[in-house]
Amino acid sequence: MKIKFVFIAVALFFTISLSFPLDASAHGSSACKPGSENAGWKVRCNGHGGDDRGVVLYDTTGLSSKYLGYAETGAARLNATGLIGFYKNTFTSNKVKTYRNADDGYNAYVRAWYSFSHITKWEMNFNTYAMNNRTDAANRGTATHEFGHTVGMLDLYNSTNKNKILYGYGNTRTVTTPQAADKTGMKEATK
Repeated sequence: MKIKFVFIAVALFFTISLSFPLDASAHGSSACKPGSENAGWKVRCNGHGGDDRGVVLYDTTGLSSKYLGYAETGAARLNATGLIGFYKNTFTSNKVKTYRNADDGYNAYVRAWYSFSHITKWEMNFNTYAMNNRTDAANRGTATHEFGHTVGMLDLYNSTNKNKILYGYGNTRTVTTPQAADKTGMKEATK
């Protein structure tokens, strides 16, 4: 009797296991299109770091008022698309920080941690050395760009895309808010 029970339990486990993919999520990867330079947007499918309602929390503790303003503007610009909702909250592992480095060549960057195919937490870093030498408008555009990365959007490098918020060369990007192609990419990234 005991052997029969173990066999049934093992058979049931394998039946259930084979019914669901190992990276099962609410955001099926087959539904996401990765985009391209030619499309004017690229995404890491299933990369978004929000919950299933499209909510992403972020913590700005310790930022100066200047950098807090950049972060809030960047988040608000993506919120204005109606595709995502960024909200400040100190009880999250998603952090916005500053650092100072004359040699790394970045205005800012996002570092993300993943579980299976989803971003589980991220850290946005503004380089005060680089950003203090730029205009506030350019820095707000950089913050908007970086918030795009937190939901799985990828940099674009073809110069024909310098009019997109996810263009990777911030000093030559010609826009500071999400454009139509950026919004298309956000729709894919947040599926």
